[in-house]
Amino acid sequence: MAKGSNFERDICRKLSRWWTGGKRPDVFWRTAGSGARATVRMKKNECTALSAGDIGCIDPVGAKLIQSCLIEIKRGYSDRGKIVKSKKTGKQSVQITKGINILSCIDNLPTQKTPVLIDWWEKAEKERVEHKRKYSFIIFKRDRKEESIVFAENTYHQLRKRNMSMRTTVPMIYMRYQFHELMIVKLDDFLLWCNPSSFRQRRMIKRRIKP
Repeated sequence: MAKGSNFERDICRKLSRWWTGGKRPDVFWRTAGSGARATVRMKKNECTALSAGDIGCIDPVGAKLIQSCLIEIKRGYSDRGKIVKSKKTGKQSVQITKGINILSCIDNLPTQKTPVLIDWWEKAEKERVEHKRKYSFIIFKRDRKEESIVFAENTYHQLRKRNMSMRTTVPMIYMRYQFHELMIVKLDDFLLWCNPSSFRQRRMIKRRIKP
């Protein structure tokens, strides 16, 4: 649990520096109970401002990002095996804990559980809608791997209109599972590409000029 908490803090500092052009590490921080308080209050139809998801802002300068984005953070989730001893027979066997596997979104059998990544996404999208956010983002890190970010394909196209300098050499995965269409990219590449101003811009509203 401590490992996950430390990772959340590291991501908060990284996002804070990205948002402020490297000037500050303390704009964003972990929400109460990693969003649990907002979830409990939502069950009572009570909205908790800027507290949904795993990251909130502790300075109003970061409110624009949190008002538009629900951000979830996940740590670990690599395939692991552990030896389990049967209480009935006394025999030992290897029990595999499934982690994040993109291929499971392709060859998963109908009788098997929903792939971990899709399960995360469906929960994030449900919370995003409840708290009236525009985008969902999931930041995750597998053991001994680099940080990655997951978001909807249509989010990618919306952000690309405001960030036309995306390098074509950046490794990026597009995946479709049922009706979900997602993009996965290394977090550092995403932050280099996506300017924070993308979340501060307002839609231009055309007004009719009366004669």
